[in-house]
Amino acid sequence: MNFGDFANSIREPDQYYVDTSRFIEFKAFLSKKELAFIDSGFQEISEQVFFVKVHAGVWKENEKTKDYHAEFLISFKKEKQIFNLQKNIFSDFILESITENIVESSEKSAMIFLLKELESGSLIIRDGSFDNPIFNDVISISKQKGILILALSKSTTIQDNNSNITKVLYNSGSDTTWFYNYEKRETYSIFFVRLHRLSKFSFRLDIPNFEGLDVRHPIEILASNCVDPVFLGYPYGLIDADSFARVSNEDANFYKVILETQYNLDTNYSAHSILDKIRF
Repeated sequence: MNFGDFANSIREPDQYYVDTSRFIEFKAFLSKKELAFIDSGFQEISEQVFFVKVHAGVWKENEKTKDYHAEFLISFKKEKQIFNLQKNIFSDFILESITENIVESSEKSAMIFLLKELESGSLIIRDGSFDNPIFNDVISISKQKGILILALSKSTTIQDNNSNITKVLYNSGSDTTWFYNYEKRETYSIFFVRLHRLSKFSFRLDIPNFEGLDVRHPIEILASNCVDPVFLGYPYGLIDADSFARVSNEDANFYKVILETQYNLDTNYSAHSILDKIRF
């Protein structure tokens, strides 16, 4: 009896049944192809007005080669308006459209931009999932470009028979690197992965349902970026992108001033009082 079978034999009655045949072990592979990691952050700085950061770092053989960054003010007052802040900072790409799903909309724009910049065979990885169908069309475009987009989630809302699925699978898998084929959906499949043999976590990974795709290959490449001791088993590229995409209170206060002085939008704040709060 292997460990997975043993785990099933002692599971609680309502715990997810682990099909051990779905576990596939693999070894990390350091590819010469580019990996682009995307993350974003936002904060509401006035009623229905948001400051958004989007960042993409491009890595090759675990060395970062490029950074792409953009910042925007988005207003949902009356009509949706996007203020590209190129007058204030350097933005590498623009938002052509936006929905109430600010994170998904902004990261989709970054993906469209990256599809023009990256070579065929590259990977794009976002922090999150493909649950929102907003990504369906850009995934189709990526197939034509020969580029694969993945979505890696640190946490998941998936509950199976009241079980914490990531914990159950982590405890049932082997002590090496593995992926588990959990569920196939219309446009993508959900896997759970352990990306370093010393990792204390497993994560959800969404992969498009491309005909003929051997999912082992992109997972092996992704795992090669998961060796930093800061967070073993999690891509350092996403850690790095997160650090650039976070919106601080200082960011929010500064752009409240921009709203008032450059775009003539009332934030109900005194510009002088905001400047007093900004620390340089």
